[in-house]
Amino acid sequence: MMPNKSVKGTLGNKTMRKLMKSFKYVNASLVFICVLSGCVPNYQTNYSYQPTYSEANKNEFYYADYDISLTKVDPPKKSAKPSPIIASELKFEDQKISITWLPRPTMFSFLLKNKLDHSMKVVWDETVFVDENGGNHKIMHSGIKFIDRGNSQSPTVIIKGGKLEDLIYPIDYASWRDGSYDYSSPGGWDEHTILPFTVYGGNIKKQKLTENANSYIGKTFQISLLLEDEGVVNEYLFTFQVNSVQIKNKK
Repeated sequence: MMPNKSVKGTLGNKTMRKLMKSFKYVNASLVFICVLSGCVPNYQTNYSYQPTYSEANKNEFYYADYDISLTKVDPPKKSAKPSPIIASELKFEDQKISITWLPRPTMFSFLLKNKLDHSMKVVWDETVFVDENGGNHKIMHSGIKFIDRGNSQSPTVIIKGGKLEDLIYPIDYASWRDGSYDYSSPGGWDEHTILPFTVYGGNIKKQKLTENANSYIGKTFQISLLLEDEGVVNEYLFTFQVNSVQIKNKK
């Protein structure tokens, strides 16, 4: 059973407004739980275990809180006097742009300012997410429905002095799950997180999440962000590293 156009799976602008309202590194793992529940159906992590009533009441819900830093930026060759990376703020700046990242287990969000005296464009079709194994993935951004994730995505124009709040998510991390013929199990969109994120259950489930999350420490991710300036497409390559992770219990 293939999804039809009534499917509402999307990474929406409403999500971004909530997520980027403060744009601070303050327990955003929990923010994601609340935010995503309103923008995508049947949200799934890498752990699709459904909690029992007793487990939910015992607060046996664990999540991974990652420390992720921006370690390197390769700007375009013609980028003049780029500023040093502000590691504590995950921020980079040169004469054309200022960008602050908010990397999370579920997606990488950003706030981008156009410092030029004319408009620029974000070229989504050529922007790439590189996973921890070096694999390249096409991406989708805010407002794109999952059913349309493989289609061409129009560039976003940022006027001079303007700002863009958006996000990046690999399109092949989302997949359609067929429902059963007796409708006891409806179909829906399954999403894999970029990093192991949440789990319901006791110590065994917690230990499994801990082991999987710890395996990503030291791993790097990259985003090749393509920006068009007066007909010339420039590549900014951002490298992120997972420094540490803590497994926490939501009480």
